[in-house]
Amino acid sequence: MLPSPFAAAVVAVSLLPLSVIAAAAETFVPCADLAIWSPAPLNEAQYLAVRHATDEIRLFTGNGPSFSWGARPDAETVLAVGTAATLTPEVLGRPWQPVADAPADPDLRNQSYVIELWPRPDGESQTTIVIASLGADDTPRASLGLGYGLAAMLRYLDLREGRWGFCLPAERIVCMPAIATRTVYQNVSPWRLPGVGIEGYSPEQLREYVDFLVDAGYSRVSFWQGSQSLDPGISEADRPAVEAMHRQVRALLGYARRRGLEVYHQLTPAYVDQTLLPEAEKYRGVGWYTEKPGHGGLCWHHPEVQALCRRVAREMMDSGDYLHPRVN
Repeated sequence: MLPSPFAAAVVAVSLLPLSVIAAAAETFVPCADLAIWSPAPLNEAQYLAVRHATDEIRLFTGNGPSFSWGARPDAETVLAVGTAATLTPEVLGRPWQPVADAPADPDLRNQSYVIELWPRPDGESQTTIVIASLGADDTPRASLGLGYGLAAMLRYLDLREGRWGFCLPAERIVCMPAIATRTVYQNVSPWRLPGVGIEGYSPEQLREYVDFLVDAGYSRVSFWQGSQSLDPGISEADRPAVEAMHRQVRALLGYARRRGLEVYHQLTPAYVDQTLLPEAEKYRGVGWYTEKPGHGGLCWHHPEVQALCRRVAREMMDSGDYLHPRVN
């Protein structure tokens, strides 16, 4: 059945204003001649974020931007990247304040960012887009907001009349997460289950996975292991596969830290062998984990068990370079 003229009129009235509003509220910035620029040298986390964004822009458009720091590049469009500390009004050449009411919590501030389009002034040939992390220091964690900001820019890429560019709102974009602990949980095992864990990833795939986590807005990575992966419960037949899995986890943890993500292990205390503790019987819990074959049954309530779980995680998984573990 054909729609009535009234229904068609309602559709027309409801669509036209929206398209007009969208056109008025957006600015299309071509990226054929695009440069990413920082007034100061980048730290490693910031450089890795820029490198990933450059690769992604090239993947979409076929033309990757140049990158430089120091002197401002001569390009039609410049992405000025850095932090609130490095992107000062003096460096940028115009009055600018990132955010007056940045989060008081340091980690929320680390993960916040601002994107602001500066339309091309009359008589000038360059458009500037500022992307600034609100982190207060020069650590990888404080640079995480820049990674999120560059990932957000990829979502503004658009193809208009045969030209690639960024379709940005006229007002500045300010992103301050409400929750700092946005976590992805990984279950790791020595059995290389495709599609379930990272055990079969190549080094390149591990890096791509971490880059994806930043692009998706995660801030933490957690790994959970079963008793088969923890000494002294590893069988000699399984040991080569377990050690290969541990190497994969360590590689991912290393790159994740370099990108600014927080990483930790989850250990079920019942999976840690009770024979590692003297007088183990007094540390045993009760219930399902105690009764299940192959489970040590240790109870997390005891400080000695907590210390043992941390030691097992450090010694087996992280070579001593460890962010304090969280245990479930």
